[in-house]
Amino acid sequence: MERMLVALAGLAFLDGCNAGAASPASNASAAVPAPETSTQLSLQPPASLLPPAKPEDYKVSTAGWQTDFSRHVVPVGEIASGGPGKDGIPAIDQPKFAALQEGDAFLKPKEAVVAVQRRGMVKAYPLQILVWHEIINDTIGAEPVTVTFCPLCNTAITFARRLDSQVLDFGTTGNLRNSDLVMYDRQTQTWWQQAEGWRSSGRLPDRG
Repeated sequence: MERMLVALAGLAFLDGCNAGAASPASNASAAVPAPETSTQLSLQPPASLLPPAKPEDYKVSTAGWQTDFSRHVVPVGEIASGGPGKDGIPAIDQPKFAALQEGDAFLKPKEAVVAVQRRGMVKAYPLQILVWHEIINDTIGAEPVTVTFCPLCNTAITFARRLDSQVLDFGTTGNLRNSDLVMYDRQTQTWWQQAEGWRSSGRLPDRG
């Protein structure tokens, strides 16, 4: 079975904040109560690798990557450029947080957020910020997580970013598959499909 990430939470709404607009460049988020969830994604990845590919088989640029592009579990021709290059949409690695009351200064009365509760701690990540960054690497209750949002397909998914003994952090490849965000982990430069949570191209070892 190919490596999969575990999905933790999805989209929610924050109610009761005063009107106000946030700066697109802001990386502040607000705290909000939310139910705790931890579920394995139901979509099952392919059972084995596809025949080895070459960089020239890809429709997108592979220059500057340390990814093992020969290893893949999806047809490489399905990966298309989204416009920006690697990290052209910058992930947030050290998000700043505000108390719920402080969120009144920039959140709308009814605000779409990704709400995550882990080990007694609750955080909310407004989509008005995620739409500009798509990925936030964070730690909630001592658990490393990655909060992701794909504006094109409106998928908001939070993943546990500990895979066995390794903690991964993620950035944007600038590429898409089926109009969905293709992200990568900085430790191995493996490419990951956001909506499905499994490796698309790269060298992370297979799970037995």
